[in-house]
Amino acid sequence: MITLIKALGWFFAKAPQFIPQLLIKACLGIFFATKPNKLWLAESNLHHAFPNKDLKWISRNARKSLIQLAETSLFSLITPFINRNNLNRYLSISPKSLDEFNKALESGRPLILACPHMGCWEAITLLPALVDGQGRKFSSLYRPLKNPKLDAWVKESRERFGFEMLSRRQGLSTVLKTLRGKGIVGVLFDQHTSKQGALISFIDRYSSATPLPGILASKFDCGIITMVADRTKFWHYETHIEFHEIKPKENDATVFVNQWLENRLLSSPDKAYTWLWAHRRWKVQLEEREHFNIETKASLISHYKNEVKKYRILVILPQSETDVKSALNLLPKIQYSRPDAEITILTKKQYTAFSALPSSTTILSVESNGGDYSLLSAKVRGAYYDSILKLNESPYWDRLLKNSGCRFIFGINRPNVPNHKLIRYAWKSPNAIAPKDRYQEWMELLKHFGLQEENEPATDSSQSNR
Repeated sequence: MITLIKALGWFFAKAPQFIPQLLIKACLGIFFATKPNKLWLAESNLHHAFPNKDLKWISRNARKSLIQLAETSLFSLITPFINRNNLNRYLSISPKSLDEFNKALESGRPLILACPHMGCWEAITLLPALVDGQGRKFSSLYRPLKNPKLDAWVKESRERFGFEMLSRRQGLSTVLKTLRGKGIVGVLFDQHTSKQGALISFIDRYSSATPLPGILASKFDCGIITMVADRTKFWHYETHIEFHEIKPKENDATVFVNQWLENRLLSSPDKAYTWLWAHRRWKVQLEEREHFNIETKASLISHYKNEVKKYRILVILPQSETDVKSALNLLPKIQYSRPDAEITILTKKQYTAFSALPSSTTILSVESNGGDYSLLSAKVRGAYYDSILKLNESPYWDRLLKNSGCRFIFGINRPNVPNHKLIRYAWKSPNAIAPKDRYQEWMELLKHFGLQEENEPATDSSQSNR
């Protein structure tokens, strides 16, 4: 396998660039047809970030983002064959960025080189060939590949210009030594880090971020360099560098670099596609049993002023008026447990006059006879819901669920009834038929997937987010 990968890298480095371009185009055509969920994820993330853009813009930029990802992934194969003689064929740096880098060195502080998954993030290890580091050491942590031979080859290729790559498992002590010696530590800071990370607000949504920039900057009084290698044409990137003289004791560096990235994305929507949108950046609660609450080991939410309100939940209400009234009592409980929730209820038109709904609730109504099902299905598909709670057990809504693109669909399975294939996250009810009072059963469903009520004890981090 390693021999094949090396051979492909050598071939693409030597071949005319129209060949890898054609390959990417052909592969993505197959990818879009066979992996619609990845495209939906990119579209959903873009729609959350730019809700005022039309669906054509969303779809176009999602595809462009995946093309950019494919180009960068293929570029990583040819980086072992880049040397100082042909480097300018692929990468350049502006005089302004050189001035910014020199200003960072002149500050005399240890430095954190913060690079997002934007443009060509592989360029971070090529930086020592573009600048004069004046003897400063470059180091970065990385996640080793499972194949030892492939990992050794990739590590060696990334270290050729002097950027030391250290395993996350053993390399932290060397990173600390680098900073003590006024060196430069690279961090790809914008990936999801699950419960091990710190809870932040990123584009008005809860997200888990690596706390490493904040921890290191606070401990060593680091300055921050932000770096992006912007695409100018196929496999050519211009490196942009900014130096930020923050005071880590007053301004958490983790919050700072993520806000810097957010501002960069939102201020230039037409260039936003260069970021990695097909990544589950906002999967704060991936574990199904904790889906309806927010809980992390550490929280940085107190650093933000804006309200976090972009977790979209569609609740498909039951058939009868009595059950609808009962189900509406669930909404404040969901809102408490998921304070970031934007709830939409789907119900019959004659049931939309009920009051006392949470302020962020939207109503999606249908005629008693179903109305235009195709139009409704398109509305749900274009809303990019993060999760769907199906309280209506009729199979009438199955096609809508299938077309929604949503991964997290919650509902009830009953004894002696085949499991509902579209409900990926089901609570198994002991009742063969729905009880008269269904409220308690729905509460069991929600608690099974993490709902916390106000009188229940919560962890410090989850409570602080409410």
